[in-house]
Amino acid sequence: MPDVKQVLQDEIRRLAKKEVKQSVLPLVKTLGELKRKIAQLEKALNASEKKNAAPAAEKTAAAAAPAGKETLVPEKKNRFNGKRIVRLRKRLHLSQAELAEMVGVNMFSVSHWELGKNIPRQAQQEKLALISAMPRKELREKRNAVRAVLEQKKAAK
Repeated sequence: MPDVKQVLQDEIRRLAKKEVKQSVLPLVKTLGELKRKIAQLEKALNASEKKNAAPAAEKTAAAAAPAGKETLVPEKKNRFNGKRIVRLRKRLHLSQAELAEMVGVNMFSVSHWELGKNIPRQAQQEKLALISAMPRKELREKRNAVRAVLEQKKAAK
């Protein structure tokens, strides 16, 4: 015959577990809802911060620039991929070597950019943006100077 004391303890334990589970279940549901609400609020906050950070960055950039002088680098983010670099180079009537000399990199770097094997670093993208935004007369002068430098390098070999 089973021990009455042990049977009573087991039954009390079972009933206590059941009662605790019933009292905790609404709290668990509420906790889940609160976690979802926090996640939504965090997403909204991050979106708001991104939205507000862009105008603030523009204001600080405008304040940092001296009055009356325009910045040479466009304010939008430079996104140069292989196709854009090829189009830029062909539009400006430059060879890979000439563009490489203007940007200050090796000709193979330009080739790799155009093939999509690599992308230009930020400083190189800024130089590409400057070259892209350069007036025609200034570009023509720079292109002639670069061609002269390349011819001198070729003659030195």
